[in-house]
Amino acid sequence: MTTTSEMDAIEEAHWVISGIGDLLRELQEENRKIQDENLNLREQVLKQNQILLQLKLDRAFNHYDSAGPHRSNRPKLSKADANDIRAAYHGGAKQKDLAEKYRVNPATISRIVQGVYY
Repeated sequence: MTTTSEMDAIEEAHWVISGIGDLLRELQEENRKIQDENLNLREQVLKQNQILLQLKLDRAFNHYDSAGPHRSNRPKLSKADANDIRAAYHGGAKQKDLAEKYRVNPATISRIVQGVYY
C-alpha cells in the first residue's frame, strides 16, 4: 500500500511530466517556425544569387559596346575626332562636355588638348 507522501510524490511527478510535455510541444512549434523562416531566407538568397549571376552574364556578353569605358581596349577616338576636340576646345567648349559627348574620360580630353595623345 502506498502512503500519502508517496501519492503526493506520484501526483507531483505527473504534473512535472505534464509540464515537460507542454514545454516539448512549445519547443517543437518554435523549431517548426524557425525552420520555415530558414527556408524562406534560403529562397531569398537563391533568388538574389540568380539575379547577381544574370547581371554578371549580361555584363560579360555586353562588353562589346561601341563606345564608353566598357569598350574593349582599342582606340575610342580617331585622329579626326582628336582634331575636332582640339578645335571645339579652342572654340570655347568645356573639356567635361567634350568628354561626355565622346564618351571618354575627361583626362583623355585634357591629354588630347595638350597634345599628349594623337
